[in-house]
Amino acid sequence: MITAGASSDLEKALAIEKWFGEAGFVYDMDFVPAKIDAEYFLFESRRGICSDFATASVLLARAAGLSARYTEGFLITDEIRGDNSDIYYVTDAQYHAYASVYAEGCGRVVVDGTKYAAQAGGEENYTAVIIAAAAAALLVLVIILRKPLSELFFVMTYPLRKPSSKIKAVYLRTRALAAAVGRLTADSMTVGDTADVLSRSLGLTDEAACICGAADLLFYGNGAVCDTKPLLAAYRKIRRRKRRMKK
Repeated sequence: MITAGASSDLEKALAIEKWFGEAGFVYDMDFVPAKIDAEYFLFESRRGICSDFATASVLLARAAGLSARYTEGFLITDEIRGDNSDIYYVTDAQYHAYASVYAEGCGRVVVDGTKYAAQAGGEENYTAVIIAAAAAALLVLVIILRKPLSELFFVMTYPLRKPSSKIKAVYLRTRALAAAVGRLTADSMTVGDTADVLSRSLGLTDEAACICGAADLLFYGNGAVCDTKPLLAAYRKIRRRKRRMKK
C-alpha cells in the first residue's frame, strides 16, 4: 500500500505525492489519452497532465482515510517573480491543478504528484545521452586501437584482394615499418631503401627480398605479378621483429 508505514496524515499525504515518481508516472502536456478517467491514468497510461495527477491524488488520499479535494488555480513560484521586486507575472502558463489534503496538526497541504513525475521527453533525452556517451567512448576506443584494428582489417581482407593489390598493400605496410625503424619518411623511401633498412636494422634479408622484390617487379616490371603466397608470412615476421625491438 502507498501509505504503509506512515504514522501521520502529513506522512500519508507526502507518500502519495512521492509515489507518482516512484511508480514511473510521466507529466506530458502533449499526451492524448485513449480514455478520460482516473482508472485509465492510474493503471494503464500513467501519463497525463496536472488535472490527471490531481484527480488521482484526491482518490488515493480519500482511500487512505484523508480529507481531500480537487483544486485548480495558479502555481506561483520565484521563476515568475520580477527582478528585485515583489511582483509576480502570472499568465496562463502558471495554471495548475493539485489536491488539497487536510493533515491533522498541519491544516491543508498541497499534494502535487507532478513534482516527482518524470517530464515528457526525459526518457528520450536520457537515451540520447546514453547513445552520445557510448558513441564518444567508441570513438575514443577506435582512436586508441586504430592501429590494431587497421592491422586486423588488413589481415582479414588480404585473401580477398587481387594479386597486385596484395603486393602493393604488403609493401606499403612494410615500408611504413621500415620508415619507423630507420626514422625516415615513408613517402620518400624507394624499394631499395626499404630492403636496406630491413636487412641492416632487423636482419631480415630474406623477408625484405621477398616483399621488396615483388614490389619492384610490380612497379617497374610493367605490372608483373609474382607468387603472393609468401608475402603475408614475411610481413608478419618483419612486424613481430620490429615489435620486439621496442621491448
